Amino acid sequence: MPAPALLPAAFVAGLDRLAQWTYGTPGPVGPMLPTAGVEAKSPALGSAGAVVPATLLAGPAL
Repeated sequence: MPAPALLPAAFVAGLDRLAQWTYGTPGPVGPMLPTAGVEAKSPALGSAGAVVPATLLAGPAL
């Protein structure tokens, strides 16, 4: 694997760990759901992916 491909992969892995550390397991799962919904052409999965991050961010305010 070339070195230029390793840097973005390490960056994404670091963001994943940061989201998991900050928000728990739903942190990294939330952004993956809309992507999976688009790939599977499933509006329900995409909508669930929009709701998970919204509830994580709005949770402390509610």
